[in-house]
Amino acid sequence: MERIKYYVAIRPYCRTLLETIRPFCNIVVYSAGGRKYVHHIVELLDGEKNKVLSRDNCQLENGFYIKDLRKTEYPLERTVWIDDKVKSFPFQPYNGIVIKPWIGDPKDEEILRILKLIMHLKKEVYFNILR
Repeated sequence: MERIKYYVAIRPYCRTLLETIRPFCNIVVYSAGGRKYVHHIVELLDGEKNKVLSRDNCQLENGFYIKDLRKTEYPLERTVWIDDKVKSFPFQPYNGIVIKPWIGDPKDEEILRILKLIMHLKKEVYFNILR
């Protein structure tokens, strides 16, 4: 069996995001990457038991892998996706938080912006549940 090496860089604050939201969020990693690859990367990144959806859970449309949040099996009204490709989620465009693509900048703080937004959403959802 041929072994393939992958080199992976983790975006700054990615682990901070996961550690901060884990207590109040169900985290699903949904990637157009191959199943084995995605599971391996998630294990290296986080080590926790996250739900992982991969290319097998996508639809191929015009050479592009499309993701459907209904496959997460969580209520759509309480589900958001974070992606740098808005056309990955044509079925639920209003559930999206678009993140800028990362080009390896070690000073990148885009995930902190996303974390701030998620914390705001958490307060809004909590407030609406209490009303």
